[in-house]
Amino acid sequence: MVIPVRNHQATHSPLMPIMPMMPRRHGRRIGVLGGSFNPAHAGHIALSKLAKQHAKLDEVWWLVNPQNPLKTTTGMAHFHQRLATAKEMTATLPFIKVKACEAQWGTRRSYDSVRLLRQRFKGTHFIWIMGTDNLVQLPQWYRAKDFVRLCDTFIARRPGSFYQALASQGAHLYRHRRRQAATLGKTGQFHINCHFQDATSATAIRATTNWPPCLFSA
Repeated sequence: MVIPVRNHQATHSPLMPIMPMMPRRHGRRIGVLGGSFNPAHAGHIALSKLAKQHAKLDEVWWLVNPQNPLKTTTGMAHFHQRLATAKEMTATLPFIKVKACEAQWGTRRSYDSVRLLRQRFKGTHFIWIMGTDNLVQLPQWYRAKDFVRLCDTFIARRPGSFYQALASQGAHLYRHRRRQAATLGKTGQFHINCHFQDATSATAIRATTNWPPCLFSA
């Protein structure tokens, strides 16, 4: 099922990026997977591979969030520990780039981060990636209505949340239009893919393993 939304150009951001400008390659298709990655796990990799295949992405960028405003700090590993774990997991997957943009820019919300990405990498098509479990939570996000117009979104089915997601207010934000995943990034769309069945959960990992194993020291 595919439900797109009109794509609007990002407006000027009051946030001042401090990262050096990187060379731009116009027309690249970049998937953006944001999150705490507490910890990064096989489900993140499976989701990245699925999005790359169906949305014809050149790369997938993992934006490791310093502290999600909607999540408690209890049980949250140090940012640098989560970043290092994510890089270690993706070391053999060159199409996945683990980024510390949000820590460098001082952003904590997806809307602000994507707006800065669009400013700094003009001509690049950014496609947000998330599971249907996040679609249910979407109305709680900062400027959720504006976020769905800011960039295209590839949403993959997560076991146990698909039908709830379709009936959610988050899905309502993405109503009215249908397109194919391979065209995301060009005309402003939202795509729900029904093939992703990986049930790996960071919450379950934290409950069954010693995570974080120790206090990370930079």
